[in-house]
Amino acid sequence: MVAVPIEYNTGDGETQGGDAFIVYPGGDGPWLSMRLEAERRGTEDLELLRLLREHNPYLYDRPITQVFRSNSDYTDDEALFDDVYRQLLEALAD
Repeated sequence: MVAVPIEYNTGDGETQGGDAFIVYPGGDGPWLSMRLEAERRGTEDLELLRLLREHNPYLYDRPITQVFRSNSDYTDDEALFDDVYRQLLEALAD
């Protein structure tokens, strides 16, 4: 079987076309998915937090607790995310 990434799904009724892929074939080269972009941004955020822990351990928990209350309870407020990200970068710049 040859999987066509944009159409491929597991057939379980829970996945949509493309759910198994982070890069798609394109006529002019690979197309990067939103999933890949989210993974890249998350990896960068993790590295920034690691740097903050090394740079200023006292500020390390602050950005995390402003966004995450538990593993299943977190904010989806974009303005808060932007503010916390700005605070993180400022803390690293000090």
